[in-house]
This record gives sequence, C-alpha cells and structure tokens, in this order.
Amino acid sequence: MKEQPLVSVITPCYNGETYMSRMLDSMLSQDYNNVEFFFINDGSTDKTNEILLKYKPLLENKFTKFIYINKKKNEGVCAAFNSVLQKVSGKYLMWPDSDDILYSNFISTKVNFMESNTQYGLCCCGIDYADEENITNITHSTQRVVAGKDNLFEDFILERNNAMGGPALAYFVRTQDWINSNPKRQIYNNRLAANWQMLLPIMYHSKCGYINKKLARCIERHQSASRAVADWEKRWSMHKDILYNTLKDINMTSKDFNKYNLMIKRKYQKKLIKAKLKSIPLLGNILKYMKGIIK
Repeated sequence: MKEQPLVSVITPCYNGETYMSRMLDSMLSQDYNNVEFFFINDGSTDKTNEILLKYKPLLENKFTKFIYINKKKNEGVCAAFNSVLQKVSGKYLMWPDSDDILYSNFISTKVNFMESNTQYGLCCCGIDYADEENITNITHSTQRVVAGKDNLFEDFILERNNAMGGPALAYFVRTQDWINSNPKRQIYNNRLAANWQMLLPIMYHSKCGYINKKLARCIERHQSASRAVADWEKRWSMHKDILYNTLKDINMTSKDFNKYNLMIKRKYQKKLIKAKLKSIPLLGNILKYMKGIIK
C-alpha cells in the first residue's frame, strides 16, 4: 500500500481495569500506524485511568494521534460517542469495545479491502469468540455469508444471519459515507448500546462488502439467563425506543419507515410472548417436548 489513509478509532470504557490492557495491547500490535485513537474513560471508578496513563506514551508513540478523554461522570456509551464524533477526521472509522482483541492485521486488512472496493460504504469481517474464563480458547466463530440479495439493514434490525455477530468489531465504515448518512454526526443517546445508531443509517444508504477472514476476538461475558420477564420487557422497551428514534433520523421514505417500524414492533411482541410462555414451567416443558416431536 503506497499511502496509509488515516483511520479513526473510538473506544469508550467504563470500569475496564480487569480487561482493557489486552485490548490496548492488541492496538499496539497493529501492523498499521496512521491512526487517530480516541479513548474515552466514561467516569470509571476503578483503576481505568491509572492503567491508561501507563499506556498513554506507548499509544502516542505508536499512532499518529492518541486522544484521551477522562470524563468525571459516567454518562453512558452513546454520550461518549457523541463527545468525539464531531472531531473524527479519518478516512475510515471503527469502534472496538474496550474488552475486544484485534488481530495484528485487523486495520490493514480492512483498509486494503476498502481501498480496493470503493463501491462499498462499509465492510464486515468474521469474528472469533472466547469465554472470559479462558480468552485463548476460541469457542466458536461467526462469518456473515450472503446468498443472493443482501438484506443487511433488515437483518441488523432483526438480529439474524450473523448481522449482529460482534458488530462493533465486525464493521468498518468509510467516514464520508457515514457522515452522508448521518449529517448531524450525533447518535440517539441512551445508556444501552450504540451499534444500531452508528450502523443502521449507513447500512440503509450504502452497500456492504464482506471479508472472508476472522480478524478479531470478541470476549463473551457471563450474564444471567434467569432474568424475570419484567426485566426483559423493560430492556426490550428500551431497544424499541432506540430503533424507533434511529429510524426516525434516517432519510427514508414514509413507506419504508412504516414498514421497518412495524417490523420492530412485531419483533419485540414475539420476544415477549416467547419469554412469557417460557416463564410458565409446565408449558415450557410441553413446548420443548412438542419441538422435539416436530423435529
């Protein structure tokens, strides 16, 4: 590659002392240097700041720019994004999580692909997964495979066909195309997640290219699978709010808006019905039995 285009990297972090070092080490291992790296400490109360300050000279020496933002108050991941999106100046944009592990050719492979395929506004790679108890043991991998027409926008909304597999890691966007799809350079603010808000606008307006390689490792954290239905209902209500407000800001026809809004409502209606059925012990066992017979 004759010239390295500048790549902007955004990583928010809250209380990452137990895992952030491996992500920073993976950034330092990159075979690509023309990077502006925004690391946002979102009001952490642990040793995140202390650890980052030890890495700061290494990151400043490695990359074209390293910008450390140490917020005094925790405001959530979307507020962290909104604090830097106006400042991004790279030709490409990515936003790994603070517990992800990027393989050393992650950035260079994606830049080379995008430079050679200018028809795409974003690209997507495969992702390996490991459990937090043993991060070196890959438990499984995801790779989006498209057969025929690509319905990435719909798949991302509906969380199907590997569209949501490690999304922060898998995707890499052409910054100008992202700005064209989101001229305000801001995302809908909530405390849950930022990937729908960051990716849906550009997915609606641009084509995605696929790299048939695993370029990073997503570390899966243990989460309780025994949440009460009411807890899930509250979370899904927040998800619907995110999706609705993200759709509202995308420049699309009213026909498309109504179509996708209905799709979202039906998605969470089905989730809620399924969760409530599973919460009834006897009925849950009957459903499992029936599923086995049908198979």
